[in-house]
Amino acid sequence: MIFLYFLLNFAARGPGAERCLRKDNHLYRLCNPERPRAGLRLRANPLRVRKTMRTNPLSATDDPPPTAQQDRTTAMQLFYAPDITPPLHTLSEEESKHCVRVLRLACGDTLHITDGRGDLHCCEIVDDNPRRCTVRVVSTQHQFEKLPYALTMACAPTKNAERFEWFLEKATEIGVEAILPLETEHSERRVFKAERSEKIITAALKQSLKAYRPRLAPLTPFAEAVMRPFDGRKFIAHCAPAASPEGKRYLAETLRPGENALIMIGPEGDFSPAEIELARENGFEEITLGQQRLRTETAAVVATTMVSVVNSLTHRND
Repeated sequence: MIFLYFLLNFAARGPGAERCLRKDNHLYRLCNPERPRAGLRLRANPLRVRKTMRTNPLSATDDPPPTAQQDRTTAMQLFYAPDITPPLHTLSEEESKHCVRVLRLACGDTLHITDGRGDLHCCEIVDDNPRRCTVRVVSTQHQFEKLPYALTMACAPTKNAERFEWFLEKATEIGVEAILPLETEHSERRVFKAERSEKIITAALKQSLKAYRPRLAPLTPFAEAVMRPFDGRKFIAHCAPAASPEGKRYLAETLRPGENALIMIGPEGDFSPAEIELARENGFEEITLGQQRLRTETAAVVATTMVSVVNSLTHRND
């Protein structure tokens, strides 16, 4: 009787039921099609879904779907071209491929280009060649989102290169004018790959939609960096006890809005006592970033953030 029951069900449901049984090897779906088992996911009929979408395009939302042109212009697409000279500019082969092949931009679409020195150009594509895409500058904003301060972060590269690269990315996003890699007495990395670091900074610049690109200096010995002239206040953050009678000052409290600042962050082994003394003799102020003990790259990002917050709060109050 049981065999006859299943046979009749097969006959009633046709070849589709047989394919279902062969595919899932589960008799429960055959005998109870209206009661799916808990945890069993039934596949939707793609033909039925397509038909519903064609007949009722507004079933999922009350708003009409955006057009391709709206999709292209909603998000700002930023490119970096330090050599741009209006009115016409041809993107590099790499940027052209990304623009045409990846972003699917075409003639008449809008994109933005920055020279990394504060100019933001709004451009229209006039030739969508994937190897040499040409644009025409429509308008230009000078000093786009210029920061009210100039911050130079001098930081010793970490033993793990990826950690320092993370700092480069985040510092670019937050806002910094220059980055100075330091070679110190306790440095565990004395080889610095500038080319890769430049690419990381450029990528972060475009992703964070900034018009000012941080300058990246070559790996510099500590003594040389300390003795360089700097127009602004100079700070050195370290974990050792304070050497000056004034003690360490909390960066967020001692920094005044609008001031240019040079902040030094040591390697994993911190600055040596001789380096701290040399910095003090050259006008550096000892600072602390708080009670927490931070990694080198974390301390550098925290210091960058503190400077940004001090200036942002004052700007809002004004």
